[in-house]
Amino acid sequence: MKVVALFSGHGASAVVLEDGVVKNYFKEERYSRKKHDEGIEHIYQMILDSDPDYIILNTNYDEDDKRELIRRVNPRVKFIETKESVHHLHHASLAFYNSGFDKALVLVVDACGGVVGEDEYEGESIYFARYPCKFTPIYKKNWSEEHVIHDPNIGNLYNSAALAIGQTIDDCGKAMGLSSYGERIWEIKFTLDRVNNYFQECPDFLDVLFRRRDRYYIDINKDNYKKFADYCCEVQWHCQEQVCELVGKYVKKTGVKKVCIGGGYGLNILTNYQLIKRFPDVEFYFEPLCDDGGNSIGAAMYAYRKITQDMTVKPITTTAHHGIKHKIDLIDGEYAESNDIARLLYMNRSVAVFNGHAESGQRALGNRSILFNALNPDARDIVNRI
Repeated sequence: MKVVALFSGHGASAVVLEDGVVKNYFKEERYSRKKHDEGIEHIYQMILDSDPDYIILNTNYDEDDKRELIRRVNPRVKFIETKESVHHLHHASLAFYNSGFDKALVLVVDACGGVVGEDEYEGESIYFARYPCKFTPIYKKNWSEEHVIHDPNIGNLYNSAALAIGQTIDDCGKAMGLSSYGERIWEIKFTLDRVNNYFQECPDFLDVLFRRRDRYYIDINKDNYKKFADYCCEVQWHCQEQVCELVGKYVKKTGVKKVCIGGGYGLNILTNYQLIKRFPDVEFYFEPLCDDGGNSIGAAMYAYRKITQDMTVKPITTTAHHGIKHKIDLIDGEYAESNDIARLLYMNRSVAVFNGHAESGQRALGNRSILFNALNPDARDIVNRI
């Protein structure tokens, strides 16, 4: 059975799922060359010849456009409606089905999940997941615009660190990296007045914090970085402590010692390390496509299990399923050993890697890589020019 899912919005993507396994996955930004592209102009074209049995659409298309898209894909295809309120369920289903666990707790943490009420959004969720498609919510923390400044959820607190250093909410990894160069700020404790006082000489950031603007620009250098690194350090500490507390509490409460991590915050490798370190008797699975780009896959997997009631555990075997698989034997070249590549890198030559499907996810490396000598102090600038 073949299921196709097409999602616009943050991390726009599409997937072709066959018998519960990803056949092809497409992310809009890789075709449009616009990072975090929310459109579906290119990926829509990629699924036209997929001939699915079922199709899931989560787009801003009106009903007429949806009908036309469905007609072009397959006039006989069965349409599955999805709702904004199941955003965290899609994160959870992707992580659980990929994990290989027969049952597990699934923790989903992001800044802005599905809409669950008027001006209310998902923030943190924990599900008890079992086959074929049972996801029982055992913990939920939602948030609203009215209360987020005074009592930020984990995802929005994490976002604030990226915003503080002049980046966007899609750049939290930079704040996580900078946190290692900072120290704890014991007096902040993330009440509105204390953060306000700490950044009183940065009124532009306060405008961002109070949502009066989306971003501000600042030159962080070796002379002024410490204040921002300290803030990132404090944010990182508070976020990871809350995550560890949630995991510890619900592992103890349920007795389930298999835990999946999904949602955008799952890319925080410092927190993931702390989880493994603090809970050595717990089996963890960290979903590599845990950002919103993976939700098309999660939706398709959930739909497949719900329709077929398939109980077969099919753990993830690769993330190399983006785009179309290319036949490398049709490309001119010569065989090279790893020693040959190492020699070229030592000579400061760039080496392109091209093999089969591209890899998927924010941590994708390998099949579409540019390798360069990391010992060269100008490596970043050279690779960026390439």
